[in-house]
Amino acid sequence: MIERRSNLLPAGLACLLALLLAALPAAAQERAEEVFGQAARYTVKIETDVPMPVYSEDEAGNFTGAGFVVEAERGWIVTNAHVVSRSPAKLRVRLRGGPWLPARRLYVDPYLDIAVLAPREPAKLAGVEAARLACDGMPPVGHPVGAFGHPWNLDFTGTRGIVAGASDRFEIGALLTDAPINDGNSGGPLISLVDGRVVGVNTSALDAKSVQNLNFAIASHYVCRILDLLRAGRDPSPLARSLVLFADSRQTGEVKVARNFMPPGSIPLQTGDVIEAVDGEPGPLTQESELIHALRGHLDDVTLRIRRDGQSLTLRGRLPATDPILQRRMIYASGVVFGQARGFDPSEINYSRIATCHIEDGSLGNSAGFAGCDAVESVDGAVVDNLEDLYRRLDAARAAGRPVQVTVKRIAGLKGRSYFEYHELSLPVEELQWLDLRDEKPQ
Repeated sequence: MIERRSNLLPAGLACLLALLLAALPAAAQERAEEVFGQAARYTVKIETDVPMPVYSEDEAGNFTGAGFVVEAERGWIVTNAHVVSRSPAKLRVRLRGGPWLPARRLYVDPYLDIAVLAPREPAKLAGVEAARLACDGMPPVGHPVGAFGHPWNLDFTGTRGIVAGASDRFEIGALLTDAPINDGNSGGPLISLVDGRVVGVNTSALDAKSVQNLNFAIASHYVCRILDLLRAGRDPSPLARSLVLFADSRQTGEVKVARNFMPPGSIPLQTGDVIEAVDGEPGPLTQESELIHALRGHLDDVTLRIRRDGQSLTLRGRLPATDPILQRRMIYASGVVFGQARGFDPSEINYSRIATCHIEDGSLGNSAGFAGCDAVESVDGAVVDNLEDLYRRLDAARAAGRPVQVTVKRIAGLKGRSYFEYHELSLPVEELQWLDLRDEKPQ
């Protein structure tokens, strides 16, 4: 005879369980209120004024975004690079209920959409309880989170959702979340509603037809490494983009070398090498952001474990770093900004290392026919391969009161018979100056 067990709980136990279940939503709500209350004290509003963008990612104008205090004693604030701009800009920040404070950038990452800034008088943030960052990796799918910031200028506003995953596909180093992120949320904290730690920096939303609430935040553990290196007085600049990886369109989970344009003396990686791990760092590596993170602070002496033609190999040596954004120089001449070509290796497509970064509307350069990303082939018939030489030639033309003759190479795409167009342009040099970001150094 089979014994049948009753599914009914004793009356006292059932009553206790019902009370516990009823208390869970209330406890969760109280925790969310506490977390958002803390966020309102360490979150700042940021206002950025960009008079002239010199990078293609930037725009001219006045913009607002969010950030959050990570170290009150030094006044350090974390936000997105796109909030504070990579181009020369005037910045100011304010806490809820506080005055606007002039600020400056301390570090802008050329890889992740991350920047660190501080008020020009850091003591103004003394006494603020800084945000606690989750530095121990990605939170699991389903983890409850809240986004905090200033959506559509609704200052110090919170929304909530869950962590939906992690992927480099649309935003490098990103957590995916369904917590609403709108204009004004960028740079603000994505916060665990379980322990109150910041798990990400709100960055962007996927704006595509039929997409429902797919938003992105840069994972905090990537930010923690940057902050640790800055505290130690070390350069957190990532690996230079002269190492090109395959796009993982098939989602193989492999970090695979497509092209190597690194300078002589670098680790001799080859096309097809699969980079499996960096010694001393957690592995295996499954996406590009993990490799960049593992290499920060180790580029001068690093050991890589790779797979080549089915064989496991260990390679040790140096890797080049990207030159820091805040230490770069450019040239402004009659409305045209000239700078070093970046983002790819120019030798791959026989492209000049000097290119136009920005053309001012209505300027002499605009009238002369310059366009963004024109490669400078020659100036007055001579090849130029560095900014100092270009400046000398522009200055000589200005002193002589004559226009400078510039030959440029322009990407034409699929129109016409070739991928490139060549133009001979005449530029009157009436204004000439260096644009220098090097006055914004970490303190």
